[in-house]
Amino acid sequence: MEIILLENIRKLGQFGEKVTVAKGYGRNFLIPQGKAVPANALNLAKFEAQREEFQKVAELKREHAQKRADEVQAVHLIIHARSADEGKLYGSVGTQDIVEAFKKHNIQVKRQEVRLPNGAFREIGNYEADIQLHAEVIAKAKISIVAAVK
Repeated sequence: MEIILLENIRKLGQFGEKVTVAKGYGRNFLIPQGKAVPANALNLAKFEAQREEFQKVAELKREHAQKRADEVQAVHLIIHARSADEGKLYGSVGTQDIVEAFKKHNIQVKRQEVRLPNGAFREIGNYEADIQLHAEVIAKAKISIVAAVK
């Protein structure tokens, strides 16, 4: 399925590019999310006529994501977790725990935006997590996991 991208999408393409994707990915995700339109003659003409407007909208989304990234980077999260004496956690601290910690600081972060390339945290310590707020904007969140008071 050929589509026209209405915003930059990581590992797929840049704004305005005509790319080929799997039918399900295009029909079930990209088009309903407003990230792309089918590449037919009507949409190509419409896209070229409204290119500047689409670019302005894409730039506003990126600026909004950058403001959110500044908020995320300004906060140092402290997460209390039960642990054994040697520092191993009973369980782990994952994406949902990080989202809940951001809510306590009145910062909205979606679970899908939290990137933990090495998996959930399983020990007490200081960590960084990537928060991908936009295809071009990735914030570093500082996280400290401390032992919960027994």
